[in-house]
Amino acid sequence: METNKTSDDGKTPITLENLHEVFSSGPSDEWEKSRKVLKRMMAESEKESKKSEDTSD
Repeated sequence: METNKTSDDGKTPITLENLHEVFSSGPSDEWEKSRKVLKRMMAESEKESKKSEDTSD
């Protein structure tokens, strides 16, 4: 597989080979904010799924 080939729109596709470059090139404070939001959303989703499991019995 060739990496770092640009697509028709001029963007480099993300692959396993260049994933570390993508993360290291982004602003770390924004990654941290996104991680916190995702973590919160996952926790809320888990609570909702547990609630629906409890009520389905």
